[in-house]
Amino acid sequence: ILSLIFITKDALIPNQATGDTQRALLIIFVYACITFSIYIFKRKYRHIAMITVFLSVTIPLILVIYTIKTEISPFSYLTELNNEELGTDNRTFLYDEVFTDLKRNDSFLQGFGISNGYYSSYFSNSLHEKRNVNEVTILHFLFRAGLIWTILYLTIIVYAMIYSIKKSKNNLCLGGSIMLSGYFFSSFIIDTNSINFIHVIIWFLIAICTSSKFNNLSNIEIIKLIK
Repeated sequence: ILSLIFITKDALIPNQATGDTQRALLIIFVYACITFSIYIFKRKYRHIAMITVFLSVTIPLILVIYTIKTEISPFSYLTELNNEELGTDNRTFLYDEVFTDLKRNDSFLQGFGISNGYYSSYFSNSLHEKRNVNEVTILHFLFRAGLIWTILYLTIIVYAMIYSIKKSKNNLCLGGSIMLSGYFFSSFIIDTNSINFIHVIIWFLIAICTSSKFNNLSNIEIIKLIK
């Protein structure tokens, strides 16, 4: 409901908080609607959850593999950019710059660490001084911690989603798996790190989705527990 209100407000009253904020609101709204649908399609809710998780995981991974093999970002089909405009907020630039840095320094596996900054001149150029961080979560993880850590991180999330869909007897854990799929998907597009309190929520969802105790609770027991 809040996402819908803010989206409507932004449409009627334009503001400077464009980009990641609007993308986040749209993604949250879509996955919230899917989560709410389990109350309407109760007999099909596991199928809905599994399809949602499958698409949320496979689509971004396929696009990333496509980008690596063809060296053409799918985002480039959405906008035409000149070299002078690469410093603006677009995902083609971010993917290209981070992958180039990692490849140039043979750092795909281990990353550059927490303290090192971006090597691209666009991140240090005074003309783009506001761009001092990578606004895509997965790229941020790849840059800082490398491919191995990022794969382990994503694997934990995928395991939590699948376990909950198979084992859950309540809507809380099932809805958590759908929202985790939304986090997985959005991590390839926006900076979910900048959303306040996000990682506490994510690890809370991972905890309940992988907990046999929580998954075995009925909806009535969940309501009593919350109360």
